[in-house]
Amino acid sequence: MSATVTAAERAERTARARRTATRAAARYAGTGHLIFAAAFWVLFGLVVVLVPVLIHAAGGQMRGGVTHAVGYSARWTAFSLAIGTTYNLAAPHLAAGGTRRTLCRGVVAGAVVAGLAYGLLAGAARLGERALFHSLGWGWQSPDGHSTAGSLGGDALAALSEGIAITGYALIGAGVVAAFLGLRRLGPAVLAILVALLTAAAVETLTRTGTGGQTLGRWVAQHALPAGAAGVTVSLLAALAVVALAAGWLWLRLRHVQLRPPA
Repeated sequence: MSATVTAAERAERTARARRTATRAAARYAGTGHLIFAAAFWVLFGLVVVLVPVLIHAAGGQMRGGVTHAVGYSARWTAFSLAIGTTYNLAAPHLAAGGTRRTLCRGVVAGAVVAGLAYGLLAGAARLGERALFHSLGWGWQSPDGHSTAGSLGGDALAALSEGIAITGYALIGAGVVAAFLGLRRLGPAVLAILVALLTAAAVETLTRTGTGGQTLGRWVAQHALPAGAAGVTVSLLAALAVVALAAGWLWLRLRHVQLRPPA
């Protein structure tokens, strides 16, 4: 005699399978970002320490730190890794029974992990750099677009801004490669690259980080946003909205992806 499976039991099994698939995808994407974030800041952390120490030993003095310049590379590391992990994950995930929705959720979770990891490590590096400058008898000035003086509040704000920017870059990296999976027409790929460029510019401008934050971001802060804390709040909320739109764009690309059959 065979047991009858009710609709509720079938729905519960399906939901459990989807949760498992989502966790597997998120673990794959998130682990890669954690490893690369740690390796990135271990390597560049040495640069952050060695450059001021060597300049001080030579009798020189620095006006600005190294962490700000290093941050430009961090977002492209997350962007590139998101391309690689999404490309490597898509076919095995779908072949193993995962859905495009669980794939998207896993990739988005991985992008959030990237933002948290890079943001926290960037904040820690900033704290360490300021302490090092003070120990060498130098003044330290915040180079970001939010504040001009070093403070714990400024460090937290800088870490949050960097985390949001990194999350956005990871999402647009995944969105670009999703457009190329099973590519049959050039149009979607060109559109994906255009969307990626616009998203990157918007998230940098609104978080006042990176190249866009130091140019257009300063102009927007001065001419289009309220002064003080209100302007910072508005810009960060707008940046989060851009990141949410990037996640939506990623879903639009993944939900229609058609993987090429093996040759």
